[in-house]
Amino acid sequence: KIVLVTLLPYLTHKLQPLNVGYFRPLKHYYSVEVDNFCRYSHTGVNKKYFIKLYLVARAKAFTRKTIYST
Repeated sequence: KIVLVTLLPYLTHKLQPLNVGYFRPLKHYYSVEVDNFCRYSHTGVNKKYFIKLYLVARAKAFTRKTIYST
């Protein structure tokens, strides 16, 4: 049940602001969550913990301020 999405080569530059405005904060907050998770005796992130950590990071990254500022 995998859906593949392809982007036309001439459209990718239009999506570049998403990397800076939306996904950079998500990457930052996810990294913080993983660091905190591994600091307390966990050695890695499996599927179960990935979703939990991602949801926390997403809630921190995608705020009204972040979404409406770009």
